[in-house]
Amino acid sequence: MEGISTTYIISQVFVIIMYTLVSLTYYMSNRKTLLIMSFCAIVSEAIGYTLLHAYTGLAMCFVALIRNAIFLVDEKKNGKTEIISKKDIAILLILFSITIISSIFTYDGIFSLLSVFATMLYTYSMWQKKTITYKILRDTSRYFMDII
Repeated sequence: MEGISTTYIISQVFVIIMYTLVSLTYYMSNRKTLLIMSFCAIVSEAIGYTLLHAYTGLAMCFVALIRNAIFLVDEKKNGKTEIISKKDIAILLILFSITIISSIFTYDGIFSLLSVFATMLYTYSMWQKKTITYKILRDTSRYFMDII
């Protein structure tokens, strides 16, 4: 029986850090704080995927980092708003397009599409303006990531 590699163990430490940070986002009511905490969780997740050579998941982390950066800049530039504008819809469509294009280059079987679906669902949850909707959809997207 082969033992568990050190690389695998280290990757799981980063997964634990990621889940801890994600868990903390459920207690955030401020969208900016939620985005920053999520940004840190994504970095930890990306390190874990890198160690596991899970390149579709890693590509989705890069999309998620770009997404969170866009949302942070948008909120800083335009302020907090509850209204979804045409600009917001355009941002969502651009992020979905980047996700799909990234998945083409990293496709590694049908299961790699689960991380793509989860990223798109999470992108939608972060895009909309209500933190309660984020919390519900985030749980669903994590389920798809856990299947992988």
